[in-house]
Amino acid sequence: MTIFGATGQTGRLLVEQALARGDRVTAVVRDPRRLEVRHPELSVDVVHELADLAATNRALRNADAVLSAIGPRGRRDAPVAAAGVPVSWLRFPIGTLKLLGALGLVAGLWVPGIGVAAAAGLVVFFVCAMYTHVRAGDL
Repeated sequence: MTIFGATGQTGRLLVEQALARGDRVTAVVRDPRRLEVRHPELSVDVVHELADLAATNRALRNADAVLSAIGPRGRRDAPVAAAGVPVSWLRFPIGTLKLLGALGLVAGLWVPGIGVAAAAGLVVFFVCAMYTHVRAGDL
């Protein structure tokens, strides 16, 4: 069994459960130092980028089953929270402005006044989004 993303929370649990069942497991990881599980039936294959087809194919050799627990590195909201920007802003007001602006633009096809108001709302959305990115330092 080959498990991609074996160093993450879900991947680690998949590895542990497969080994407990008696399966031979190949853990596919970006950083082997992060793999905390050790077992005689566990082998590790390092694939830094999934776009590297040679490395990905090498990890799949001899696999009779493949599980994927691939996810993003770390929490996506960590830079925002570290910058002091409330994570709730991603839903309101920023997310709400984006949704209402998009709906307003569609409605503006029939009622031009709504489209103008929606465009103004989208400008406010982009200003809020840019402010959040500047505070988070991820530009």
